[in-house]
Amino acid sequence: MCASFSIDDLLKMVQIFFYIATPVIASYGLLSWRRELERRARHEVATNVLAGAYRIRDAIKQVQAPFMTPRELAGREKREPETEHEAVIYNSFYAFNSRFSVVREAVREW
Repeated sequence: MCASFSIDDLLKMVQIFFYIATPVIASYGLLSWRRELERRARHEVATNVLAGAYRIRDAIKQVQAPFMTPRELAGREKREPETEHEAVIYNSFYAFNSRFSVVREAVREW
C-alpha cells in the first residue's frame, strides 16, 4: 500500500512548515537585535570610561611635571605682611592648585 500525496497535500505541508518557521525565525531575529543593542550600549559605556580614564591620566601627568614656569607662579595676588619664605610656599601652592584644576575639570567631564 503506497501512500499517494497530491500536490495540494504537499503545498499544505509546506504551508504548515512556514507557519511554524516564521515566528521562530522572527523571534530569533528580535533576540539577536536586542543582544546587539545591549552589547553596543556596553561598548559605548566602556569606550567612554576608557577615554575618561585616559584624560584623567594625562591631566595627572601634566600636574606631575617637575618644572614650574614663572608664569604659573606669578598669577597669585600677594598679601601685605608676607615674608619671602611664605611667598615661595604660597606661590608653589597656587601653582599646583591651578595645575590641579585641569584634573578637576577632567573628572567633572567624565
